[in-house]
This record gives sequence, structure tokens and C-alpha cells, in this order.
Amino acid sequence: MKFILQCSICLQSLCNPMSLSCGHTFCHNCIHNTLDKQEQSVCPLCRQPVLISQNKSDELLSIVQQIYEKDGIEELLNEFPSLIICLCCGLTPINPIVLPCQHMFCQKCIYESLQEELLCPVCSEFSFSLKVSINQKYKDLINWYLKQFQIEEVQQTEEIMGLDNVNGLPIFNFDQTVIVHMETQFTFFELRYQEMIRRVCSGSCNFIVSGDFIYGDLVKIKNIKKINKGYQVLVEAIARVKIKSVYNYINGIKTSYQPQNAQSFWLCSYQHVKDQILKENSIQQYNNIVLTLDEIYRNIKSDLHSLFDSFMKKLHLVSSADSSLILLATLNNQTISQYYDVDVEKRIQLIQNHFCTLEQHIKGMYNQGEQKQSAKYQQQTIEIILYPEYDVATQYFLNLFNLNKVLCF
Repeated sequence: MKFILQCSICLQSLCNPMSLSCGHTFCHNCIHNTLDKQEQSVCPLCRQPVLISQNKSDELLSIVQQIYEKDGIEELLNEFPSLIICLCCGLTPINPIVLPCQHMFCQKCIYESLQEELLCPVCSEFSFSLKVSINQKYKDLINWYLKQFQIEEVQQTEEIMGLDNVNGLPIFNFDQTVIVHMETQFTFFELRYQEMIRRVCSGSCNFIVSGDFIYGDLVKIKNIKKINKGYQVLVEAIARVKIKSVYNYINGIKTSYQPQNAQSFWLCSYQHVKDQILKENSIQQYNNIVLTLDEIYRNIKSDLHSLFDSFMKKLHLVSSADSSLILLATLNNQTISQYYDVDVEKRIQLIQNHFCTLEQHIKGMYNQGEQKQSAKYQQQTIEIILYPEYDVATQYFLNLFNLNKVLCF
């Protein structure tokens, strides 16, 4: 029991314990001092990005510690069933979860509650958690209690809220589409967005990026760095979403989005954009596109391989649907408007057409006279960039892509 109630930083008894969203618990001062000294804010045990949005201690764990230290194990065993309870069902929690506000629940209970809104059901504080991580201290406490009566330990299972519809996740207005599986770096100086980052890092590190509040992308924070007067945040896009509504709670009243109100960040309800099932012939068509691209890639100038290496590997590591999405979004054309379309077969056909059209333009520029070439260049719908230092195959490959987007991989 002594080791259960010990801080992993100072190795002393927990003092004003604070539980993080990753499931680890430390002394209030220990975790604050540790995060203040870090350039990148992460949990000292699991390295998950974390910021503390609420300066609250886990009062229940403090009470457990006081009973143990003052009255001993017997008294703690007597008090345990009425003390360690889920605040939803009132029973000893199965797989205990502690929210940023430090209230504790069963994993199943809080999972059901967060489906309605990402708020604590007790205090209505924001709880931006799409993944509910089991709290290790309470899990160890409950298993210790069960062992005293020779009851089998509770099995640990973590769940990710893979819901089609989610209500109450923060939304960040950004005028460029982030691409699924791609990492993007943001710098936040506005106070409202700094507060947003602190709060989502107290949850599961997710928020929505959207340019028009119609469609957007669910992103997860991979790394956070404290800079002068703000945060530098690296995120990875993990899913496309359709925005259903944008709102906030102003003076306790749910209020629809108001562009002129720049005092706080906004929340949104959204549903996942799911691709249609891909038919076998379309899978084969896309595989042929990738094989062709691989063949061209092997024949381009070797000094360019390092630029495209990680990008080409990414196309093979993900599903055909996601791979085609990445390829479509990085092409050097205007098909980004199709990024949120669920018709994968149409997406593959757009990619095929782009390859063919560009090939015709490249060949035309080299096979025609200068006058015809100029006229054709003015009429074309695809912008051709000349790289005179490279051969035709390399120029074709380079013109396939928006290089800025490729280099983001």
C-alpha cells in the first residue's frame, strides 16, 4: 500500500495528488515543477503530451492517504466500499477513470456520458477526452482491496471512443486543409487558443481543424513546446469530419457560433467522414497507379530520392483509401476540393486523369516547336514548372506533386 500511494517523481508519499489524463498521478508540486522545467511538456512516465489546465488536486486520493497513515489498513478496508465509488453509478469502479476536474468514474459510465457531451457529468467542466485512460493509482488501489478478500483482479481494458458523432470538441479555424496521416505544426499566441491547447492536453490531445466550419480534420497533438508567449504544437491529422454545429457555453447558455466573438475558443459537434467500400477492380486500378509511380520514382535523379523517400513509403503503409487520399491531396492541381468526398472510385479516377493529362502536357512541351509550345502552355489547365537541369521523367515526376505538401511528410 505504501508504494501505491507514492509519487513517481519524488518517491515520497503523495502530497496534494494530481491525476493526469494519461492515467498517471503525481504530487501537485512535483508535476508542476517538472513541467515548468521541460521544454516539451510531457508526462514523466509515458511521455504523452500534457498541460495542466485546472489547478485542482485529487481530494479523494488525499482522503485515502490520510486514513491509511492515521488509522491504518483495517480502517481503510472498512471505509473503502463507501469511499472509492464511481460518481455515476455509486459502485466500486471497474477500470477507474479520473477526468481533468479530478472526479472519478467507471470507464463504462463515463464512456456513456461523454457520448452525449464532452463534459464532466458532476461539475460540467470540459473533458476533451476521446480516449479514456485508466487511472493507475486507483486501479492499483482497487486491486489491492480485492486481494485482501482473495477476489480476482479487475482486468484492464482501455477504450477509444470510436463514435460516428461527437459533441463538444474544440475547433480551430485554419485556412488550409491538413492531410490525413500528415503532421502539421501550429504556433499559438492568442490567449483563447493557448487555453484551448491547455484543455485538450488535459484530455486526449484531440481537436478539430477546419477552414470553413463545414468540413474539417480531427487531429492529435504529437508534441508541444513552450515558446515565448505561446505554444508550438505539432499535430497529426487522423480523420476527416463533417461539422454539424459550432457553439460554446456563454454564461452557462449554449450559444451558436458568433464570428465577432473572439474572446474564447469554440466547440463543435461532428461526424466522421467514411469512405465508400472500394470495389476489387478499383483496388487493382489504384495498385497499378502506385506501381507506375514506384517505377517512375526509381528512374528519377538519385539526388531527389531523399526528398520523396518518406512520402513514397507512406503510400505503402496505409490502406488504399487513405493512400489515395494522400496522393490526391498532394497532387499539383485543384482536386483538393474532392478531399472530403467519400467516393473513392471517383478519387482514383481523378488521380488517373491527372497522371495522363500531365504526361500529355510534358510530352507536348518537348515535341512541339517553341511557338506551339507557348500557345499550349497558355491554354493548359495544369501548371507546368520547368526543371531544365533534369530529364523528362524527372520533370514529369516533380510536376505531379505540390512539393510543399510532399515535404510535410
